[in-house]
Amino acid sequence: MNKATVLIIGVVYLASIVLISLLGLNSVVAQPNVPVTKIECTGAIGPGVSEGTYTDKGNTYQLFSMKFTEAGQYNNDGQPTGTYIQLSYRVYPDNASNKLIRITVSNASDSAYELIKLPSGEDLGLIFIKRRATLIVDLWATDGSNVSTRIYIDAY
Repeated sequence: MNKATVLIIGVVYLASIVLISLLGLNSVVAQPNVPVTKIECTGAIGPGVSEGTYTDKGNTYQLFSMKFTEAGQYNNDGQPTGTYIQLSYRVYPDNASNKLIRITVSNASDSAYELIKLPSGEDLGLIFIKRRATLIVDLWATDGSNVSTRIYIDAY
């Protein structure tokens, strides 16, 4: 090989590195979509809340009971007062792509409860009870997997 050939190969080599770095594709790591497989209600807090079970048509559900005293609301300090319940939950698997849930109440009129949400529309799990009622509450996955869990709340 003569000097001109080696020089041309070197120039082409350097030009290809520059072109690939300027015009080449960026590497992208694919994020797998991991769907929700289960939602578990891990407990609830509120004034006088007790936990038990409720069986309906052969299915056993969590039951949270409390004595109704006055309608739930926020006080001047932004803390909940009256009759309220704060649900806690866990979404499985731990590496699910979208762990947000939607809370629905299927059997009571809107005058019996108030679901508290963030301005973005995300459910906080906080429910103000407005009068004596038994609520059937479903926690739904928002990732399209159609996974849900049902609990009962009895404000007597």
